[in-house]
Amino acid sequence: MRSVEQTPKGRLLLLALAAGLAACSSAAGADVAQAGTLTSGQQFGATVGQPTSVARQVLIAEGYGYEGVVACAGTTLRGCQQSDRFLAFQPVALGLKGHIYLKIENERVAEIAWQIYHVAYLDG
Repeated sequence: MRSVEQTPKGRLLLLALAAGLAACSSAAGADVAQAGTLTSGQQFGATVGQPTSVARQVLIAEGYGYEGVVACAGTTLRGCQQSDRFLAFQPVALGLKGHIYLKIENERVAEIAWQIYHVAYLDG
């Protein structure tokens, strides 16, 4: 008896499965499923130097839930001072978990930090 990958249909099935997995891994949002920090530039629609009120509106419009202003949490935000304040957001999309933090200095975004991960979920 031949194994599945030795048959023409089996090879086609394996190729289709591999292509499907590749498409899933490059789907929208895959590039943000990680941890990082920016002190310049843009991520999640927010830009370092942008007024915090505008950045808040942009992240909400991008689909992130606003959690409020939070203080430094050394376990989550390494290298921050107790006096530092952050706008905290979390993804509300199925399959994503984590947080985005916008460091506030003079009512502007001074830094963008995030830890977002893909998680399994049951559909329907």
